[in-house]
Amino acid sequence: EPDVNVLFVTSATHFTLTATDPAGSGVKETLFKIGESAYQPVTGPFKLTSGGLAKLSFRSTDNLGNSEAASDRSVFVDDVAPSVSFNTPKTGQKFVAFKDKLVINIAVADNSDPNPTFRATMKRNKSDGTVESFTVKNGDEFAPFGLASGDWEVVVTDATDWLGNKRAGVSSGIFQVVHDIQPPRTSLVVGDPKFVRSTDGAIFV
Repeated sequence: EPDVNVLFVTSATHFTLTATDPAGSGVKETLFKIGESAYQPVTGPFKLTSGGLAKLSFRSTDNLGNSEAASDRSVFVDDVAPSVSFNTPKTGQKFVAFKDKLVINIAVADNSDPNPTFRATMKRNKSDGTVESFTVKNGDEFAPFGLASGDWEVVVTDATDWLGNKRAGVSSGIFQVVHDIQPPRTSLVVGDPKFVRSTDGAIFV
């Protein structure tokens, strides 16, 4: 689970610091710093552009020189989209009718969001030039005989974390659905010299 004391943002997130002075002399300045850098005055909204975890510190001083103790917030800057990998199906796999089961198992992971979401489509190119496709999700099971025989592909159309970082168009690669369940047939051809008995077709060599 994510740390509730950490702010999760992107490099596009704006921060605004405002200060009030209850005693009435007025706020002279508000300062902030990132990590171990020097304090700098706040001139308006600002952003954190470096990725990863950082400490944001800030404080204000009034017109009589009274300075408040600095406040700190831990901030995690995340501009990275979730990663996508396929457990099944994978490139080159074959799923044979009445022997195998095709189970959708896609791993989606993120460096800040413990539960990134994704959408995926299973599709094949038909002989008439059209595309057969339908939505799939983790845990979906398919009997190969219920699918058309041929080349298929699963595509993650988008994987998104809680900050809106998105990865799109990740493919499983081509896998095959096979309906050929008949065993091969072997025949014997006898070369010459041989003698074939006319009464019953028996062959002598």
